[in-house]
Amino acid sequence: MPCLDHELTPLLNRVRPKLTALFASYRIPEENAEDLLQDALLSLVGCWPKVREPEAWLVQAVRYLCYRYLSRERYGIFEPLDPAVLERNSRQGPTPQELRELRLDLQALASTLPPLNRRVLRMWFVEGLGNREAAEKLGFRPNSVRQNVRKSLRALKEGAADRLTFRARSRKR
Repeated sequence: MPCLDHELTPLLNRVRPKLTALFASYRIPEENAEDLLQDALLSLVGCWPKVREPEAWLVQAVRYLCYRYLSRERYGIFEPLDPAVLERNSRQGPTPQELRELRLDLQALASTLPPLNRRVLRMWFVEGLGNREAAEKLGFRPNSVRQNVRKSLRALKEGAADRLTFRARSRKR
């Protein structure tokens, strides 16, 4: 073994007051402080031939381990969570009643649109068709469909659906 016990014991006796102050400054509990010191001592034994100043090396190693311990404790993955927070976050989405009410509100709002605008919005949002597919079904240019979807949504937001008319250029000229 490269590090003899008769060299390690006096080193530990000389450094112990510094390490005690270090553990106190980082507020490391006593049982965890012993574990950190053991980890540092094992590293020191493994690196003994390369270490020039064992006291300084050991203090710095313990300081680094204290820092890592605090980081792990403070920013650890497993933090205890408040049951109320867990309950609030466990809701996946709106309740069935909220969905029904939302659907009814959307139907009432969409009923203010002209029939062709409603049809285009239904193709876009319910059927999942894109500009090209909706344009093919309606016989319009894809840009016309896109522009009318945008204008229909703006009209719904502004409450101006009654003034909206579908203006599209037909490809069949």
